[in-house]
Amino acid sequence: MAKRLGVASLVALALVLGVGAALGFGVTPLPGAERLPAVATVAPVARGALARAPQRLAQDTLRRAAERLTLRVRNISCSGIATGSGFPIDEHTIITNRHVLAGAAVLELNTWDGTSLDADVDESSTARLVDIGATRVAAKLPAIAELGPDPKPGQKVTAVGYPLGGQLALSPGRVVGYLDGNSLPGEIAFPGQVMQVSSRIKHGNSGGPLLDARGRVVGVIFAGEPGVTAQDYMRVAYAIPLSSVRTLMQAGVVASQFKRPDDAALLFSAVLTRNPYQRDALNNLAASYIFLSEFDKVFPIVTRLTDVDPSNPENWMLNAYSYAGLLKANKTGKLSKQYTDSLVYYSGKADKMPVKVSFSEFSRNAEGTTLVGTIENKGTAAKTYNFNVDFLDRAGQVLFSESVSVGPVAPKSSKEFKIKSTKGGVAGFRYKPVV
Repeated sequence: MAKRLGVASLVALALVLGVGAALGFGVTPLPGAERLPAVATVAPVARGALARAPQRLAQDTLRRAAERLTLRVRNISCSGIATGSGFPIDEHTIITNRHVLAGAAVLELNTWDGTSLDADVDESSTARLVDIGATRVAAKLPAIAELGPDPKPGQKVTAVGYPLGGQLALSPGRVVGYLDGNSLPGEIAFPGQVMQVSSRIKHGNSGGPLLDARGRVVGVIFAGEPGVTAQDYMRVAYAIPLSSVRTLMQAGVVASQFKRPDDAALLFSAVLTRNPYQRDALNNLAASYIFLSEFDKVFPIVTRLTDVDPSNPENWMLNAYSYAGLLKANKTGKLSKQYTDSLVYYSGKADKMPVKVSFSEFSRNAEGTTLVGTIENKGTAAKTYNFNVDFLDRAGQVLFSESVSVGPVAPKSSKEFKIKSTKGGVAGFRYKPVV
């Protein structure tokens, strides 16, 4: 023990000297001392312990992230009690699996330390086209998930959840590969990619997050090939990649077409959680809320939509439709004038816009970005327009900007524009109002 403490003291002294030099001061030597004795070599055992320290710290950090994120979900229904897992995507919304929420009369949520949260069954919704469900809680959740990119085959991941409804468990593994969701058995098949992972899961892991090495959520555990008994580990584990934006978008569009606005709103919200600047998802989510008569939810979505797509009259009309709905539902008449004035304002704003910008293609990958659309001249004279676009990352930071001249465009006519760049990493775009 004395030898170990001696080594630690010498190492600490070396650190003090190094920090002192960096900050511009030194350690005054004792009188008569000309030089410090040589520092003894650190023993191999100690070197090994120091080398393992960063790995232990990373594991501890991952554990803390998992504890803060992952919730136990208990579904109490006439069929009995079913358990699963989930995680928050905002301060009051929890993502899990559809089958974890299905048929619930009562939902009980617990954090890893036993704290109970009340979930509102009436505000639970499920997406029938993919195995994703969401529920809301009144209390503010302790953490919000940070979402990461799709992990590559062979990359390390960790499945987190409450197997068999017991204690929180972290199961490390790797991404084995990606499968077509349509190839899975009928009860779990869906149109989209599925990750196969080597993490060991049991019943109760459903809905739990799949984390990368930085603690970011990269998937939702949703199914596996059962073992011999219900108590055994699954032979194979499957997860839904959260960044399957196109699949979620398509599912949301299909849900809208089949008049399932609750499903559509959930799916478009999931898209925006992954990519807050997805223009089509913003437009479709606002339309879904109008269909659901949840008009107060429309206005903040339209604000975000018109920030990225300001010169499309149809976007401003979404506010007009919402005020029309509020006016119709107004029973007391106290706010009728306010609703009427707002309806007239947004309807007039849309009618008076001199142009209409529309988009037909927005494709991007690591190799490049393409944006295609048209500018319609709603005026009475031919005009040439300067179209200035900022391309954004998921945090809303500008990666690069492009400009293109469109025209001359004849009155009551449209002309196409195309912007093509070799730069990648783009999540969304916004453009300056066209006048």
